[in-house]
Amino acid sequence: ECAFQILVCMAQKVDTGSNGQQLGDFFSMVLAGLAGTTPHMISATVLALSRLVYEYADRVQQLAPPLLESILLLFEHKSREIVTSV
Repeated sequence: ECAFQILVCMAQKVDTGSNGQQLGDFFSMVLAGLAGTTPHMISATVLALSRLVYEYADRVQQLAPPLLESILLLFEHKSREIVTSV
């Protein structure tokens, strides 16, 4: 829970005083974690993205289609940990 609070706090700091572009860049940085080399890293990224989408659901409509495409591809992954997090 503490990690999620820190993640949301970071997103709030990035978003403060911006027009939304910086929040999109923050989502892109977190999304880069899907390219991780370990199942644990990819699973953690999926959980982090889900928390951010939950927190900013009203502001991420334009990010939703590419984000969902990336996440849905993970259903085909061999790792049970990743499929469970998706």
